[in-house]
Order: sequence, then C-alpha cells, then structure tokens
Amino acid sequence: MNRLQIRNKARTLIDEYGEEARWTNEELNHLIDMAYKKFASFFMALDESHYTKSASFSITANNEFYALPVDFVAIKWVNDENKCPILPLKNSADRVDYLDYRQVVRYYFQKNTIGFLDIPTAAKTFPYEYVYVPADLENDESSPDVPHYLGDELIAAETAIKALEMDEEISPILNEEAKELKKQIREIYYRRNRDYSPQPAGDPALDDLDF
Repeated sequence: MNRLQIRNKARTLIDEYGEEARWTNEELNHLIDMAYKKFASFFMALDESHYTKSASFSITANNEFYALPVDFVAIKWVNDENKCPILPLKNSADRVDYLDYRQVVRYYFQKNTIGFLDIPTAAKTFPYEYVYVPADLENDESSPDVPHYLGDELIAAETAIKALEMDEEISPILNEEAKELKKQIREIYYRRNRDYSPQPAGDPALDDLDF
C-alpha cells in the first residue's frame, strides 16, 4: 500500500469518512509516520536483511577516515580490494597496534566516519554492505519500506488505534487484530530465520555421483 491507501484503510477502521470526519489528512499522515517508524524498527529487529544496501568506499592514499552514508545504521561486512574481510577494531586503545602494519585489516567508527587501519597507502575500493534507515514517506504515492505482507496492514491498524486513543476511545477488536498481526509476523520470521536453513539448488550433473 502507499500512504493514501493506508490512510483510507485507517479511516475505514475508525469509521471516519466524508465532510464530518474529525481527522484531517495531515493529522492522519503524522500518525502514519509514527506507526511506520515503530514497525520499521520492529521488522529490523526481526530480520535486518530487509534493510541492507551494498556500496563501496573509494579509498585514497594516506586518508584514514571516510564519510558514512546519511542513512547508515550499521556495517554488515566490509572487504578489502582482494575480497578479504576487514574486521572491526574491538578496542580503540588498540589503534596504535595497527599503525605501520602495512595492510588494512581493521575498521572502527568515529562520529559519522569510518576509519581504516593500517592507514591506506594507495587508492583502493572497499566494497561493503550496511543496514540503512528506512526513508520517510514524502507524499501519498510513497510506500512504507516494510515487508508489504502484513506490514502495511499493521501500520494502518496502529494508525487507527492511536487515532481512537487520542479521541479517548478504545477498540478491543482492533487492538486484538493488531496483536494477532504482530504474532503472525513473528511466527513467519521465526520459521524463515531458524527452522529452515537455505538449501543450495540440486545439480543434476552431480546427483548420480558417489562421494
């Protein structure tokens, strides 16, 4: 769903349509934004792989620090130019141990930058993957960056619940529906992430070989 569809769904849940509707579009949009941020964090905690991007650092000689993306949350992995993993520096006090190491083997964070040790001595490209902050909804055509199966319904239900609460009303049915949606989502992610390990596809050319 896009924001317009979520807002219309929320209006249906609180039974507010037409000229006498108490809630303006702008007010509901604010509640949608709050619900979106809440459940983006919810999905990120269940499985952050929905919120990952690939990028690369353009390394220059004698430069230790490089700017992180504005939507950066956390590094998943970073490799050197030979595709070898660069590991995190566990203790900033150990930085001096990697100066004059003559090879980049560690990274660490300083405010909105990432530092590499040893300090690179030549231009390189370091590919990496990171967890990002979901983008805000800019207009009615924008869609929340959540898994759309059940995620959009959850945002609409939370929006309606908050609107009713601010009107000093309670909908036990709607509250129970939201709880059930969250329960279903948790069960789906639990099965996907823990019960079933990804299996490589079979290779007919190898099926008949006896190892």
